Amino acid sequence: MPALDPDKATVAVLIPVRNEAETIAETLGSVLAQTFPRKRMEIIVVDGLSDDSTAEIVQSILPLHPHLRLLSNPDRIASAGLNLGIQASRADVLVRIDGHCLPAFDYVERAVALLSTSGAAAVGGPMRPEGYGPIGKAVAEALTSRFGIGDSRFHYLNRPDWVETVYLGVFRREAVETVGGYDPQLAANEDFELNHRLREAGYGILLSPAIASTYRPRETLGRLWHQYRHYGRWKARVMVSHPDSIRPRHLVPPLFVLTALASLLGVAKTRRPAALIPLLPYLMALFSVVALRAIRKPSLIPTLPVVFVTMHVGWGSGVLHGLAHEITSRRDAAAGRQE
Repeated sequence: MPALDPDKATVAVLIPVRNEAETIAETLGSVLAQTFPRKRMEIIVVDGLSDDSTAEIVQSILPLHPHLRLLSNPDRIASAGLNLGIQASRADVLVRIDGHCLPAFDYVERAVALLSTSGAAAVGGPMRPEGYGPIGKAVAEALTSRFGIGDSRFHYLNRPDWVETVYLGVFRREAVETVGGYDPQLAANEDFELNHRLREAGYGILLSPAIASTYRPRETLGRLWHQYRHYGRWKARVMVSHPDSIRPRHLVPPLFVLTALASLLGVAKTRRPAALIPLLPYLMALFSVVALRAIRKPSLIPTLPVVFVTMHVGWGSGVLHGLAHEITSRRDAAAGRQE
């Protein structure tokens, strides 16, 4: 790729949203306050037909900021919205920001500088979660634990390094266009999948803690369950489409769910508690992690175990459901072609 001049580069900040009325104003406030020169930056919010007041909130801000635009995304999902934003802009650098994210004021400036000096096609920072209620605080704690999220390095890495994926991401436009943009069929996991194709094409992805932002986690167990089951469902599509992208951390939650189901069925059939023995390693690890973290934050004791289980079972059951759907769909498609 040609060299990127940070003093001339143009930037498009792409914000795909749907039903983010609670946080979109705060997110836009952080984006509008960026230190990157405003004359070389445009902000494109792509609304996926929100059922709440997300679009109205953005529209109320538009007259004050000529470089802010609002687009409609009839497909509703983030991947399609991001592609619409890319098509609507000719910027050299594409910055993804989500409606639950608060980027630091120098987020764009630091990312563009790192793109220009590193030769990377994509850069980004770690996810730094910050919750407010009891559940939100527990989710934030779980997202920084390897027991909670495995070896996904953007959750805990505190030094610059080349990685598989980053949180959100800041991209050289030509690299994204070379690999075909985001997969518009993915309703989740589109970021990991894009970064996988970038690496397959020979591009590098660099994480730096200097590219800072804050992530607002879900504040109820119901929303957390829906989020992680949704993530798991679409991770299954990526696993089937890109089997070389599968890592051990992707397999542990669905295997845990299968083990739990087998154990519970064993108890129901034999009426012997010994059938639960296969679950003991998980339970011992769960309570060990909670105990260690509760030393610093005793208030986590009632909520953190439930949050871990919700994330693991939600994600694992979503993967199993997604794999069953993918296998059935592909089998039916193959049968249809034979007819």
